[in-house]
Amino acid sequence: MTDFPQGDTVQLDAFWFDRNKNATTPTTQELKVYDPKGAEALTKTQADLIQCTGCDDDDCTPSTNHYYYDFDLEDDCELGTYYVRWNAVVSSKDYLKKSQFQVTTEEIEP
Repeated sequence: MTDFPQGDTVQLDAFWFDRNKNATTPTTQELKVYDPKGAEALTKTQADLIQCTGCDDDDCTPSTNHYYYDFDLEDDCELGTYYVRWNAVVSSKDYLKKSQFQVTTEEIEP
């Protein structure tokens, strides 16, 4: 799990593949983030998400399967574990990707 200090920006991203592991663009997708108390901290739909136009990752096909959103943490946001859920429809199938990150009070040294 990655740690971020309050007030930082967290890049949330998803790479989408069909069942045959081919890079694909979702028909629809939704991103939700829940704070440590379980309250919804963010909801974004396909129109709000940024599609990658180029990247150095071998698993990324530019402009096809990599989407991201920069989530700005407030300076006084809840401390603890945040839960991320990406829901998407890919080739008429429902997909769910889950991840999490930790918010702390201090800058994390690399």
